Amino acid sequence: FDGTLYLSNAIKRKAFYLISSEYENGEQIISKILNDNPFLNRYEIFKLFSKEYKSKFPNSKQIESFELSTKYSEICFNHITKFTSPRKGIFEVLNYLLDKKIECYLISATPEHDLKKIVLNLDLNKYFKSVFGAPETKEKIINRIISEEEIPKKSFFYIGDNIKYSEVSQIVGCTFIPISDNQEFDKINQNVFNNLS
Repeated sequence: FDGTLYLSNAIKRKAFYLISSEYENGEQIISKILNDNPFLNRYEIFKLFSKEYKSKFPNSKQIESFELSTKYSEICFNHITKFTSPRKGIFEVLNYLLDKKIECYLISATPEHDLKKIVLNLDLNKYFKSVFGAPETKEKIINRIISEEEIPKKSFFYIGDNIKYSEVSQIVGCTFIPISDNQEFDKINQNVFNNLS
């Protein structure tokens, strides 16, 4: 979802800084955690933040990482549903796939409960047969869909904005289509789209 259908990656990153700014040196701590651990989810990031903050400020009150994760989810929901832009061509391609009766699934690292709320709020649910999010891994979800739909792996197309999703598709054996606004995919010499149309 984030970065593939809607340009919301920056919103999610800023939410980490917004929350951590309430703590002394919090922005520096979260910056190091995000740079050192680019693939961790929000819960793991805030657990590390809580641990790191306590080690730097041993006399401080223990930070509840779950509370920070909840606040993060609220900020993201509000900003994504009100201020983020869809990627160019999203509705053109989704309407085309819907008209052709090509089944689509939304698979994201966003917690499934939050993701379903966002999809419903943005009126995207009509485009997807099912919506899947964390904690289940993308690899497991894709394998389950392929098995339940009884389709050849090469007939499953996975569209994503991160090079790690390319690795997931290689493990599964499905076809990967990269969509991105940065140079990340240059290292695997793959044609990259930044416009879904």
